[in-house]
This record gives sequence, structure tokens and C-alpha cells, in this order.
Amino acid sequence: MKVVHYTKPFFKLHSITIKNCDGKSGLFIKPRGGLWCSPVDSEYGWIDWCRAESFGDIDHEQMVTLDIDTSNFVVIDSVQDMETKLPWYQFDGPVQAIDFEKMVQQGVDGIHLTEKGQIDTRWSHPHNLYGWDCETVFIMNERCIKNVET
Repeated sequence: MKVVHYTKPFFKLHSITIKNCDGKSGLFIKPRGGLWCSPVDSEYGWIDWCRAESFGDIDHEQMVTLDIDTSNFVVIDSVQDMETKLPWYQFDGPVQAIDFEKMVQQGVDGIHLTEKGQIDTRWSHPHNLYGWDCETVFIMNERCIKNVET
């Protein structure tokens, strides 16, 4: 699969480290680390969301195209996929979070949240992926990256 990642100029691929959210920074449904991407042929990907929401200056970011092997990816296309394929843990009081570290330990290279999956899981209950605002390919292990084009 070909995906696109937007970043500051002079992108260089490094070893990817994933840490679960610590509650001090970020959303509990997003980890620290990883590469956030969208499929190059996405109907509504990261660049579309950034432009629609006036988020940053995406037109001045460096576009990096990655060719990735998704054979060790979890695909989320529905609420049922989210509930059964993602490991959840008690994060803070009634709040549960995704255990991204556990996924990496189990050999998962990434998550592909499809456009349908994003729509279905945005407001679902008790778990949801509110904050994953578009079709997303989240890379948690660089070994799945076959080629990088800057």
C-alpha cells in the first residue's frame, strides 16, 4: 500500500518507538511516537482534514510517500473491528485507552482505520476513535516500510 505522511522538511526515517499516552500530553486514544499517514488514494485523508479544519500550514509541509507492507496491520472498518481487534485497558477512572505498546509487542506493525471505520467509530460507545479524524494508516514499526520517496 502507498501512503503519504506530511512532515517538516528533510525527513529521515528513524527507528519508531511507541509509548501509550501518559495522561499528561495528547489524547488517550493516541500514543506517543509512530508515523501518521493516509493512503495516497484516500477520499478524505490527512491533507483534506488539515485544509478543512485550517490546521497548520499543510501546503508547506514535506510530503513523503511510503510503500508499506500491511500484512501485519490491524484493519478497523467497523465498531466491531475496533472492539475486537484493539486491546483496551483501564486508563483513568472510567476511561479506557488502546494499549499500543501491547500491540507492538504482539508483532503488529500498524493500524489502518478505513474511511468507513472512521465514520463508524467516531461517536461509538463505550469506546471510540474520536480524534482519528480521517482515513488513517498509523505505522508503529518501521520494518513494514519498503520504500520512502521524498
